[in-house]
Amino acid sequence: MIGLLLKLYVPLLGFVGLGMLAKWRLPELWLKRFGPQTLGRFLFWIGIPISLVGFLRGADLSGAVWAAPACAWLAILLAWGSARLWLRCRGRELALPQQGSFQLAAMLGNTGYIGYPICLAIGGTTYFAWALFYDILGTAFGTFGLGVWVASRYGRHAHLSGWKVVQQVVKTPALWGFAIGMTVRELPLFPGLDLALRGFAWSMVPLSLILMGMRLAQLRSWQGIRQSWAAIAIKTALIPLSVGAIAHVMPLPAQGSLLIALQAGMPSAFSSLVLAEEFHLDREMTVAAIAGSSLLVLLTLPAWLVLWQ
Repeated sequence: MIGLLLKLYVPLLGFVGLGMLAKWRLPELWLKRFGPQTLGRFLFWIGIPISLVGFLRGADLSGAVWAAPACAWLAILLAWGSARLWLRCRGRELALPQQGSFQLAAMLGNTGYIGYPICLAIGGTTYFAWALFYDILGTAFGTFGLGVWVASRYGRHAHLSGWKVVQQVVKTPALWGFAIGMTVRELPLFPGLDLALRGFAWSMVPLSLILMGMRLAQLRSWQGIRQSWAAIAIKTALIPLSVGAIAHVMPLPAQGSLLIALQAGMPSAFSSLVLAEEFHLDREMTVAAIAGSSLLVLLTLPAWLVLWQ
C-alpha cells in the first residue's frame, strides 16, 4: 500500500506543484504564450483526443466495461438528489445562483484531467477503458445534459436551448478521439506509429497535472467554503462510498470496481466553473468547492484503495 501511494502521490503532487510554481514564477510574457489558457486549449483540442486513441489500443473492452458509464450516471443522479435534499433541509437561505453552484459542485467530477492520471497510475492501460468510459459516456454527457439544465434553471439571464446542448456534446473533441480510437484500436499499425501514439498519450498525463496546478494557482477565494462544505462532502465521500459499494457487489472485475469508485470520488470539475460563469451562478462558491474538494481527495484516495483494492 505504501509503495502504491508513493507511486500515486509523487507524480500527482510533483506535477501539480510544478504547475502552481510555474503560474506563480514564470514571466508574464511566457504565461501568455504557454500559460493555462494555451495549455488547456492544446489538451482540449489535441492532447486528450489523440491520447485516447493511444490508450484505447491497449485497453480491455470486455462486456463489463459498459457498467462504467452506467455507474457514472448513477453517481451524477445520486449526487444531484442528495444536493437537492440538503438544500431543501438546510440550504433554504442560499440564493438561487448559490443553489445552482452547490448542485453542480456536488454532481460534476474532474474525471479527465485528474481522474485519468490517477486511474492510469493505479490500474495501468489494461483497465484504462473503465476510467475512459466513465468520463466520456458519463461525466461529459452529464455536464452538457443535466449540468446545463441545472445551470440554466438557477442562473441569471442565461439559457441554452436543447439543440445547443446537443451541439456542445457533439463538438467535444474527446468524444471524437474516443470514436476514432474505438474504430482503429484493432487495426494493425506500423510499429513506429503505434509506439509514437502510446508515447504521446503518456506524455499528456504530466501535462494534465501541470495544467491542474496552474489552474489551482489561479484560485484566489476561499470565501465560499462555508456554503459549499456539504457539496464537497457529497462529491468526495458520499458518492464514491455509495457507487463504489454498488459496483463492488456487481459481477465486475475488482480493478474495474476500484476505478469506478475512484472516478466517482474525483474533486469538483472545472467545468462547473465554466457553467457558473456562463449562466451567472455563484462563482465564489464554485471556486471554493473546486479547491476544497481537490485537497480533500488527497485524504480520501487511500480509503478507497483500502476498501476496494
